Amino acid sequence: MLRPLSILLTGLSLLAILTGCGTPGAPQLPSLQLARPVDDLTASRKGDKVQLEWTLPRKNTDRTLVKNIPESRICRHDGTALMSTCTIVGTAQNPKIEEKRKGGPNPPAIHMKYVDILPAELGVQNPDGFVRYAVEIMNTRDRSAGLSNQLLIPVAPTPPPPEHFSVKVEADGVLIAWTDATATTPPRGLNYRYRIERSPAGANAYIAVADVEPETDGFYLDKTFAWETKYDYRFTTVTEVHSQGVDMSVEGDDSQPVTTFTRDIYPPAEPTGLQAVFSSVGQKAFVDLTWAPNLEGDVAGYNVFRSLNGEEPIKLNQQPVPIPSFRDDKVVPGKTYHYSVSAVDLRGNAIIGAHMRFCRYEVNQTARYGLIEKYGDQDTIRRAIGHLPSGPADFERGEAVNLPVASVSLQSPVNPTKIVCIGRNYREHAKELNHAVPTEPLIFLKPPSAVLAPGLTILRPTTLSQRVDHEGELGVVIGKRCRGLRPGDDVREYILGYTCVNDVTARDLQNKDGQWSRAKGFDTFCPIGPVVASALDPWAGVRVQTRVNGQLRQDGTTADFIFALDVIIPYIARVMTLEPGDVIATGTPAGVSPLQAGDVVEVTVEGVGTLSNPVADRP
Repeated sequence: MLRPLSILLTGLSLLAILTGCGTPGAPQLPSLQLARPVDDLTASRKGDKVQLEWTLPRKNTDRTLVKNIPESRICRHDGTALMSTCTIVGTAQNPKIEEKRKGGPNPPAIHMKYVDILPAELGVQNPDGFVRYAVEIMNTRDRSAGLSNQLLIPVAPTPPPPEHFSVKVEADGVLIAWTDATATTPPRGLNYRYRIERSPAGANAYIAVADVEPETDGFYLDKTFAWETKYDYRFTTVTEVHSQGVDMSVEGDDSQPVTTFTRDIYPPAEPTGLQAVFSSVGQKAFVDLTWAPNLEGDVAGYNVFRSLNGEEPIKLNQQPVPIPSFRDDKVVPGKTYHYSVSAVDLRGNAIIGAHMRFCRYEVNQTARYGLIEKYGDQDTIRRAIGHLPSGPADFERGEAVNLPVASVSLQSPVNPTKIVCIGRNYREHAKELNHAVPTEPLIFLKPPSAVLAPGLTILRPTTLSQRVDHEGELGVVIGKRCRGLRPGDDVREYILGYTCVNDVTARDLQNKDGQWSRAKGFDTFCPIGPVVASALDPWAGVRVQTRVNGQLRQDGTTADFIFALDVIIPYIARVMTLEPGDVIATGTPAGVSPLQAGDVVEVTVEGVGTLSNPVADRP
């Protein structure tokens, strides 16, 4: 009995030893290394390129750490239905995942990118259709735990952006104008837009400025910029998709950028509400001036001007007046003074007094624009620039000169792209020609080749016409691009100034032809000048006179216009674009009469001066 008992005890001891050496709990299966599906896939499309971005998972489906996932499959499926399996269109090689060190921080996340090129035929065959994208993370055995989150992308075509565009800084904004763009009709379910974008120059940090309707030719005025800044502007197209209950948009390719610098050379708006009060009896003579403040953010103060008996205004202050009031204590009782006020901005831009007058003259076969001021008893060019001014402030940065106007060779004060004329804008003139008074502005054109400088000779085409008449008129000079105005719009901001025009006419050809191009279009048939002046008020009435050999032939006032400027300018601008420097001849008063060889014809516009030209027969 002792031996079996010893065997039993030995077996129990061995079992106890084996039990003490084991691991408690159920045994674990080896990891399948199936990475968790991606759940942060994003997709964006620009042109034909779709950029996918996602983060590689760090854990497997069994919560173990990912060790090796060699590639990501790129999946794309036509239509809006969810994919059950991957339709492979590409692969991305995954970098090796860094293992976490004991006690150390987690390794940084690995962000992946892939760019897929959408086949153009997809947008042609089904322009309002979609594709779905997903990614699939594969292990070393070419297995996965499933697809990522899935995203819809439209396959809609994106038209090209405008490539021919210009960027020009103006007083009230940056003008972006384009021409010759490819404006196509979108298929059903789509809508096309042009997107204008702006970035600080070289920064590639574009923001959308505006979405506009696609047109072959168009323009947009950006008013959201900052002065004294260099910008890049560009276009892109946007295709809006409204299909299958889904609303999405896709950006097309970008145009090449155009760079501009928003240099502020433009004066603030002229203050309004100017009032003057003379001192009381018994006080030392003074005039107190008050006006409504200019609320523009960069106004530094005001300049105050005074003139006497039609003389050139003088500035009364040395430094900008900081508040909207001023006392002039250098006055003489019994005299009549005229006051005006201009605002000055932080960069020193200001309207140069109330009466800007400029001419165009030639120096070394180069045209210059000169600001005219009174110096003693003669008109003197005080500052000169090489381009048509957009406003008086342009001359502030011009070259300082001191040239008597009488000493220079005057050209026509502007070089217009067109001269738009208004026919029969005075009742008495229509009556003298036995014509009916028009019910809307009657417009016609004179070619730029007809423009004639002050002092040069009007040539009568005697082989074609036996009667050539003068027609003295007020000319309106356009200061900034004017297009598509509506009745009632304020036209003053588009007017640079006023000048004299002689709308010379071959009267017999006008009556013979019915249309007026030949009768009005001969070379030398459009004298313009001698200067452009900005201080006139045609609405209140400006006197227009014509003399031949010193004898008064025409004498009228713009107060008798049938159609005022705020009717004429929008009417023209709805037909054609008026460019800076273009001239509108506003109509002639009664008294037109024939010109003969040897005559001297003078057109005088109150506040501008006299345009004088001799007459001869064409050789």
